[in-house]
Amino acid sequence: HGQTVAHAPEEGWTWQIGDTAALARALNRPVAWDFRAADVAAGGEGAPLAPLYHAALMRRIGEEGPVAVLNLGGVGNVTWIDPALPPEAPGALLAFDTGPANAPIDDWMRRRTGAARDEGGAAAAAGRVAEDRLARNAPAAFLARRPPKSLDRNAFADLLGALDDLSTEDGAATLTALSARMAAAATAWFPRPARRWWVAGGGRRNPTLTAMLAERLEVPAAPVEAAGLDGDLIEAQAFAFLAVRVARGLPLSLPGTTGAARPMPTAVIEVPTLGRRWLPVRRAIDGGMATGIADPDVLARTVTAYTDPARHRAACGFTGDGSEVEAVVASSTGAVTFHASGPPGPGARAALAAALGGPAG
Repeated sequence: HGQTVAHAPEEGWTWQIGDTAALARALNRPVAWDFRAADVAAGGEGAPLAPLYHAALMRRIGEEGPVAVLNLGGVGNVTWIDPALPPEAPGALLAFDTGPANAPIDDWMRRRTGAARDEGGAAAAAGRVAEDRLARNAPAAFLARRPPKSLDRNAFADLLGALDDLSTEDGAATLTALSARMAAAATAWFPRPARRWWVAGGGRRNPTLTAMLAERLEVPAAPVEAAGLDGDLIEAQAFAFLAVRVARGLPLSLPGTTGAARPMPTAVIEVPTLGRRWLPVRRAIDGGMATGIADPDVLARTVTAYTDPARHRAACGFTGDGSEVEAVVASSTGAVTFHASGPPGPGARAALAAALGGPAG
C-alpha cells in the first residue's frame, strides 16, 4: 500500500509512496499495490480500505449484532458492521473517516517538546480542555458531511495555530478531546446503534484518548486485544487480506465504504519476472480482466511485468475483439504496463498473452 503523503479525492487524486517494483524483485513474488487510485477515479473516497477485513474479523470473533471497529491512526476511521449480512450486501457495512486522531496530538508534542507523541497520554491527562477553542475551531463542516468521507492527515493542521497560547498540557488535552469527540460523533451516521466498539490503531495505547472516547459513548468500548486480536498487526493483516481479494478478482471497496458507485477491485499487480513466473500474470489476465475487473469508465486493472522492454515494444496499442488493450513501456525501469480500457474478449487476451511471450490464455 505504501505511505499516503497526500490525499485529495475531491480533486480526483491520491498519492502514496513506496517502491513496489523493488519489493517484487526482492521477494520474487507478485505484489499488490495502488489500492486507492481506481476507486478515487470512479468517484470514491479511496478510503478507508480495511472495512472488509474488519467485517471478517467480527465474524471470526462471533459478533452477532451491529458493531463498530474504530481505528485511531493519524486519522480516525470507523467501520459499522452488521455481521448478520454478507459483507458485500447492501447495508452490511458503512465506513468513513471520523476526523483527526493521533496526527494533531503528535504534531503538537513534536512542536512543543520534540517528542514523537504524547506518551501514555500523560500531557493530556495533566491539562485542561480549552472548551472555547474547541467551540470556535471544531471542524463542523466535516462533521456535518454525510459519509462515506475521508481526510488527509494534515486536513486540520491549522488547528495547532489556534492553540499556540495554551500550555503544552492544555493543548494536548484539547486536541485529544477533539479526536475523541469526533470519533464518538460518528454514531449519528450509523444505520442502527452499535452494541459495542472495538478500538485498534496506535491511539488505543493512549489511555487519556480512550477514556475521553468512553465518556462519549453509551456502549462498551475496548481495545481489540480484549477479543484476542493483535492491534499492532491489524493494518498489515488487512492488506494481506486485500491482496488475496485482488488475486481472486474480488472488490476491495464498496459503495458503503468509499462512496464509489459500485464495488471496485481497486489494485494493481506487479510481477517480478515473466517466463517461469508467467502463471501469476496469466491468472491476472484471465481471472481479472475476463471477469469484468477492467472498467469502461476507469483504468480499473493494470498488470505490470518486469522484462526486457525492447522485446515487447511492438505490443503497444493493439486491439482484439473490439476491446482496446495498450502497453506503455517505461524503459528506465524495464516495466511494461498493460491497461484494459474495456472488458477484453478471448481474442484480446490471446493477443496480450502472445505479446508477453507467454501462452495464449
